[in-house]
Amino acid sequence: MGPLIRSREEWLQLLATITEGHLHGEKPEVIHDSAFEIIGRSGAAGLWREGDTILDIGCGNGRLAIPLTTRDVRYIGVEPIAACVEFCRRVFATWPNFRFVHVDLKNECYNPDGTIDPLEFVFPVEDRSVDTTLLSSVFTHLGTLEVCQHYLDEALRILKPGGRIGCSWFRSPPNTVSSDTSRTVFHEGDIINMLKPFGVLHTEGGLTDGYHDQWLMILQKP
Repeated sequence: MGPLIRSREEWLQLLATITEGHLHGEKPEVIHDSAFEIIGRSGAAGLWREGDTILDIGCGNGRLAIPLTTRDVRYIGVEPIAACVEFCRRVFATWPNFRFVHVDLKNECYNPDGTIDPLEFVFPVEDRSVDTTLLSSVFTHLGTLEVCQHYLDEALRILKPGGRIGCSWFRSPPNTVSSDTSRTVFHEGDIINMLKPFGVLHTEGGLTDGYHDQWLMILQKP
C-alpha cells in the first residue's frame, strides 16, 4: 500500500486542476466517487485482487488509479496524452508502486498527431507479468476490429495464466455500427469472435443505445 491515504477533499482539489484529457470539465466529485464505485464493483466481480499487478491502458488522468492507492497493488498506467501523464506523475508521486508511461499513440479522437501506429503498439510490460489489464472505454475509440484484435493479442501476451481483463464496448444491436473513433461500435458477433481465447467471468450493460451505455465485460486468460 502507498505511504499515505489522501482524503476525498484533497483529491477533489487536485482533480479540479485537470486541464486536458477526457476528464477535463467533469465535476471532481463525480470523477472521484464514480472511480471508487467502479473499482469496488469490479473487485467484487473478480476483476482484480489485493497483491495484483494492474496495467491500465488509456489511464487518462488517473481516475481508476485513485481508489487503487488504498489497495495493496502495483499499478502501471499508459496514456497517449502527454499532459495527462504529467498530471498523474505529479499527483501520484508519493506512491512508489504507481508508474505512468506516455506512449505517443495516434488516435484521431485523442491524439491525432501521434507518431505510433496503434497496430504497432507494444504494451510496455514483460510477457506474463500482469494479473489484471484495464481497458476501460478503449475499444470504444479504436475505430477498427484489426486494432482491437492487436490489443487483445497484446493482452494475451502480457497476462499471467488466469489473468483478467476489464473492458467495455459499444455493440450493434442496439447501436448503429460506426468506425468513428469518438464512439466506435462493432457488430456483437464480431466482438464475440475476437474474445474466443478468453473465458467470460462477467458481463453487464450495453443493452440500450444510450450514449454512455457500454457493454462491460470481465474476461480471463486460460
